[in-house]
Amino acid sequence: MTVGGTGFAPRDNTPEVTAEVCEKMVPGIAEVMRVGSMQFTKRAMLSVVAAAGIRRFSLIVNLPGSEKAQKENLGTVLDTLPHGIGYVAAISQRRSKPSRNELTRCRSMIFADP
Repeated sequence: MTVGGTGFAPRDNTPEVTAEVCEKMVPGIAEVMRVGSMQFTKRAMLSVVAAAGIRRFSLIVNLPGSEKAQKENLGTVLDTLPHGIGYVAAISQRRSKPSRNELTRCRSMIFADP
């Protein structure tokens, strides 16, 4: 997860850098976060397109700088991230899809009690 750098300021270039370093983009994650954010504020439509993608065996997701917006955005995709992480883990082992155990392990890591 990256935090910040998704706004209008000239120094806000996180999505552009993410797109440069990723080997494969996952645009659906950013799209769902933007649409989900619209239920909290109509200003979400002004957000610069965040990015999500895969680099080697990592899933990279850009989040806004505001802690409130981070929680809102992450809340829209959190239940699906274990599935994506499971697929990235399977790819790292040269398999086409994750096992049921890997998906369960990913879910438990993400949703573990602190």
